[in-house]
Amino acid sequence: LAHLIQYPSSLPEVAILIRGKKGVGKDFMIQVLQEILGSQYTHRTSKLKDLFGDFNRALKNKLIIQLNEISGKDGFGEDDNLKDLITTHELNINEKNLAQYKQKNNMRLFLFSQNTNPIKITHDSRRWVVFKSGEKQEKSYYDKIWKIVKIKEAMECIAYYFLNKVDLSNFDIRTDIPITKAFKQMQEHNVNPLHEYLYKLFSSDNYKKIEGKVQEPYVIVKREELLEILKSVLNAEDDDKLEDENESDSIQPSMNDMGFESD
Repeated sequence: LAHLIQYPSSLPEVAILIRGKKGVGKDFMIQVLQEILGSQYTHRTSKLKDLFGDFNRALKNKLIIQLNEISGKDGFGEDDNLKDLITTHELNINEKNLAQYKQKNNMRLFLFSQNTNPIKITHDSRRWVVFKSGEKQEKSYYDKIWKIVKIKEAMECIAYYFLNKVDLSNFDIRTDIPITKAFKQMQEHNVNPLHEYLYKLFSSDNYKKIEGKVQEPYVIVKREELLEILKSVLNAEDDDKLEDENESDSIQPSMNDMGFESD
């Protein structure tokens, strides 16, 4: 937040995801920033088409984009577009009845969701900071903090603090990313079942039970045997699907990514 106030024209290339139940006050932080920066520099929506549709005027001149209540289906479906929006330094703006034009990207993306897994966080993800919000409080608590938002002097004090009291001289927003418990949980949730199985298999002595030969530093296993074991691990009900030739072939790219070799 201090980086936004101190360096509004510097693209962080990192986005913030806040998970939490409905009514816990996830909007409060953005409302404070909007009061400080001005509503003309923020866009708050639950519609991904505002950003990735045929017309994306919503991105024009924005410092903050708030995406509300994104489902896993939408988040995973727009994974590549979200990554590009976070990292690209130049936006293509399409407005109705105007020619497309380019604009410098100074945007910070905030995604709020009740979903436990609204976006794809993989083992090598480095574009997201994930937080889990606290529990819902009594109505009097929210009444009090929302009154503060309307006090001009309070907003000026918050702006002054972020601008003058937070030292960012040794902080790199692109690399000093906190790895939270919520982030790790989403990483684990999105582990490829094949990757998880292979890790457990070859980090133990279980691989000795496979009818293959060992030739240091390689363990040689027939792909059909590996698929059969994986199938039992996943407790697959549809044997025909897993025994299909294409399904067997599909495991090879994942194995190659992990450093396994095949003939």
